[in-house]
Amino acid sequence: MILWRLASSSLLCVSPFFITVDAFKRIPRDLFVHRYKYRIHDYRESPFENKCVFALMSSDTSKTSSGTTTGPSSLPLKATNSWLEDATNDFVYQRPIGTLLMDDVNEAKGLMSAWARRGEPLQVEFLLKRIIDDQNYGSNVSLSTQHYSIAIDAWAKSKHKGSAKRAQEIHDTIVLMHKETQNADLAPTVVSYSTLITAWIRHHPKDGMTQAELIFEEMKESWLSGKNNLVKPDATTISQLLNGYGKSVALSTNSEYSKDQVERAQDLFDCMEEWNISKSVFCYGALQNVYAQSQLPEAPFQAMRLLEALTNETTSIENTLQLREFDQAAENAEYYNLKNNTEPERDSRSYEDNSAKGSNFPQAGVAESIIAPTPDCNIGDHEKNADGKCNASMIDEDKMFLRPTIVNFNSVFNACAKSATLESCRLARDLLEVMPVKYGIEPVQLSYMLALQACVLCSSPSKHEIDHHHECAQLAMEILKVLEQASERQVEQRSSANQMPMLKDINDFQHSDALARVTLDAYNKVLTVLARMATLESIGQMEDLVLRMEERAFAFNRSRAGVAMPNKRTYNSILNAMIHLKLPHIEYDESKLIVTEMAEKGRELIKHMWNVSTFFNASENEYGEGGDWPYWCKPDSYSYTSVLRLYQKSILHGMGGVKAAENVDSLVCEMESLHDQGRLENAPDVAHYTIAIASWAQAISSFSDHSWREKKKMDQSHRTGEINARVYRCAQILSHMMERHKAGYYNCVPNARTYNAYLDALSRGHYFEEAERVLYHMLYQYNFVYKRNNNEMAPDTFSFNTVMIAMTRCMPSRSAIERNQQNDRAEAILDRLLEYCNNENLEVSPNQRSFSILINHYTSRSGGRMSQPLLGRYNPDERPYRAEAVLDRMIEWGRDIEGEDSLTNQYFLRVIDNFAYHHVPDGGERAERLLQCMKELQMRNNSRVVIDTNVVRHVMAAWAHSSHPQAAPRAEQYLDVLEEKTAKATVKCYEIVLQAWTRSRLSDIKASRALAVLQRLLDKHQNPENYNNTTSNSSMTFCKSLVINACSFVSVSSATQQADAFRIAVDVLKGMIDDEDAVSLSYGWFLQLCFRFKYIQLSERIEQVEVAFRDCRKRGLVNGFVWDKFVAVATPELLRSVVEESGHNEIADITSYRDLPDSWRCHKSSKNWR
Repeated sequence: MILWRLASSSLLCVSPFFITVDAFKRIPRDLFVHRYKYRIHDYRESPFENKCVFALMSSDTSKTSSGTTTGPSSLPLKATNSWLEDATNDFVYQRPIGTLLMDDVNEAKGLMSAWARRGEPLQVEFLLKRIIDDQNYGSNVSLSTQHYSIAIDAWAKSKHKGSAKRAQEIHDTIVLMHKETQNADLAPTVVSYSTLITAWIRHHPKDGMTQAELIFEEMKESWLSGKNNLVKPDATTISQLLNGYGKSVALSTNSEYSKDQVERAQDLFDCMEEWNISKSVFCYGALQNVYAQSQLPEAPFQAMRLLEALTNETTSIENTLQLREFDQAAENAEYYNLKNNTEPERDSRSYEDNSAKGSNFPQAGVAESIIAPTPDCNIGDHEKNADGKCNASMIDEDKMFLRPTIVNFNSVFNACAKSATLESCRLARDLLEVMPVKYGIEPVQLSYMLALQACVLCSSPSKHEIDHHHECAQLAMEILKVLEQASERQVEQRSSANQMPMLKDINDFQHSDALARVTLDAYNKVLTVLARMATLESIGQMEDLVLRMEERAFAFNRSRAGVAMPNKRTYNSILNAMIHLKLPHIEYDESKLIVTEMAEKGRELIKHMWNVSTFFNASENEYGEGGDWPYWCKPDSYSYTSVLRLYQKSILHGMGGVKAAENVDSLVCEMESLHDQGRLENAPDVAHYTIAIASWAQAISSFSDHSWREKKKMDQSHRTGEINARVYRCAQILSHMMERHKAGYYNCVPNARTYNAYLDALSRGHYFEEAERVLYHMLYQYNFVYKRNNNEMAPDTFSFNTVMIAMTRCMPSRSAIERNQQNDRAEAILDRLLEYCNNENLEVSPNQRSFSILINHYTSRSGGRMSQPLLGRYNPDERPYRAEAVLDRMIEWGRDIEGEDSLTNQYFLRVIDNFAYHHVPDGGERAERLLQCMKELQMRNNSRVVIDTNVVRHVMAAWAHSSHPQAAPRAEQYLDVLEEKTAKATVKCYEIVLQAWTRSRLSDIKASRALAVLQRLLDKHQNPENYNNTTSNSSMTFCKSLVINACSFVSVSSATQQADAFRIAVDVLKGMIDDEDAVSLSYGWFLQLCFRFKYIQLSERIEQVEVAFRDCRKRGLVNGFVWDKFVAVATPELLRSVVEESGHNEIADITSYRDLPDSWRCHKSSKNWR
């Protein structure tokens, strides 16, 4: 009691009931002997922030038989070793009711504050209830708002559920008691309101800001209306509200909400000047934190502008203080001159010395003048008292601490890290460089790590392109260089002083060089940025950086303080960069060599990691201080996985082949051996074995260990033998996994990916029957062994698709009947997939490849046109119908799952083109039906299905190659649509219509209609503004030749039709001869027409034949087709004259057109051989 009573008397300079540090220093040591070791507590420094939850004003008392009242019986007297609990029990139980004095109440306040700091609100209320019991008994004690504020603070710091509501109830009690009693001691204060706001913010960070804003509005209204001037908000209130905005923004995922909260925080901060509230450094820091948590792109620059504003305000205050010190020194000098007629010595803390040093911050003398201003100071234009003395309150006490700290700078770095833009990375780099020079504050370790984190997040693959990644990596390297320089300065200072300097105050702490260390985390962050860049240059930089780390570690392996030794993550980052290497735009062969080189370098890196581990293991044996370092550098399962993937990647790029697969195989065996020896922590698991199977599967079809010439010469049996050996190795690995699983290695059980890799090997090796068996085995295990509870064993879409691919990869020796059987089995796999997705595993669904495999197989032209029926269930001509049926199922699937965007034009075009290729009789009608389906899909906003000229052209081709009587008119109708509506008809469209008229059975109009179509084409070709496509001469010539061909197939029994057709053909050929654009096909078809038209006079026909052949001979376009038709139609006299002109004596001397003179003949190398 002596200490507290002494503290409540004249020794305390600030508070009547708390011991301050200054007062404590003046207490004699012999008086500091007390039963309880109370802690020093300054009420002003107590951070009131949190929430509360119970009602206060009830108290239970019990009287003893002697009539004395004791404390509450709810908490029994306990003997405990805690000094705080002992003091609390002593206060509550050892002092009878009605005997408390005000000094005792003040003592209880200290106990309550101690419990509040520990977050024990029930103990605080227990003490408060004891005082209330004494007050109700009639003692001359009273409570103040400060007691209740401590209770609110305790609930704010507690972890009880509903603490904020309890704090609100306590504060409402204060307000109600003050309203009823008008007791000034119970008036709510800024501390009670601020603590209540903190309670809501702490316990309800997401939605507590709404209640905190209501409390602040109530507080502001009470102050502005003049009802209670004690509740004027101060810097602490504002900083707590700003902290609340920061927490709400951090927990929000809505960018609009974050922007709104940032604007509210900015408005609140701006209103401090209007309300004449001094801005503390904590207010600046809290607003900077709001900017940082918003993660907006402009947040770093907003935080930086706030830091600049804080610095400018600090500089302004310091200049005023320095001016006051200078004026005081001048006044003192004048006084000494008058008294002693001598000049005083210049104070080392004068304004001139400070200016010479170039410091923007006050020195020790200036700080003393801030705390204890000189009464007689002369400050020029500042306000003075009536007697001419300086007003000590002209500089606000809160502004004495308005100096930026490292926390303000770290807030800027935090904003840069969360914003993660290239501009924020540049800002972080620049700020690190100028902090010691411009602001006089050295960055700490956290500053550098946040700047590096900004580079790491900015280099995320989803952020920027490769150019931005390159600059991020450059910035990270520059930040690391600055950190290394700071660390070197620290080492030099330590070596010169032989020990770390003592940190006297917070300023020494901020300026200490001991705070910058090059840690392993810093190196790994830079390596992460370089790994995401994933170029050859970045991999080289990573290797150099790791080499530098190793050199430092090897040089200081016995004194490990501050040495960043590479660990597994360091080396694995290099392997990760090799896996994701972005190859430059170089030749394909060179890129394959680079990928193979990366795989070999990865394996060498594994060996290097073992060597480093061995080195430090030897160091441990020699010096006995190896620690965990030998285990840090040892390769782990991820290291081996990375190298396995590198070899697999080399196979995919066509390099390595069997050699790479063998390397993968040997690495997995090495992992097994190392694990058995105890050198590798984890045994190979299912992922490693799956990579091995997939590597052998990919090596089956690569044959990259042979050149293409060797492949061409390779015997089929040799190729089959190699395939069988690789497939057999995959089966061996799968069997080995099952054996290890039975032996107790439970992470080796094959899963769906393992079986998929094996299915891929079987598919590439054309083992479709075995692939089908494995698929049904997977289905059996999933449905009956695992009861559909293990998704790791569930077949996926890839499983079914791979088996269907195996079915469609028919060996060349298989017959058409066997191919049809495989088609049936492939469609059965598709049926099983749809059943599996609908009834057994709803998480799996077919994709477009599931249908396109069969569509591409049926529309493939590798088998050619096969119009002759074969034995078996299906005729090969039914392939177009099969493709159409699969496409219908694909459309139905797309409609059911709303995945119509998976449908594209290519599937429709392949099926429609297949109708034309196989000359399906009703191909035109079927193509029109598919065109109607495309229209329906397009109306449903399927952006990938577009009806354009290409689609219409394929429908026209289907009509042109069908056997429908009206095929040619229907094709011409589509041509009319293209000309009228889209005006995008190409030459190919006219060519298809002309082919349709050539095949048409409407012999009475086919010649005239073909000529009309040709005339439309010529008209478009002569008007370029109506024709957007570039037309080649060969296409126009072929269209003209098609008219001649159409004329040649009119009815042979109608003289009128032959006469009209002959006239049209002669005119067309004459025009082509005049234009010199006739080709061999044009002459051949015209000679064929002359041979077929018997109703035309022979002399007239022979005349035109002679003209056509001589022009063809003159241009050197005679080929086999032309010569055969000429021999068939020419008269003996004409034939004899042509033979003599060719240099032969008899017609028998010319067995083929090759016996003709070279100047007559047309070679296939000529562009006009067609």
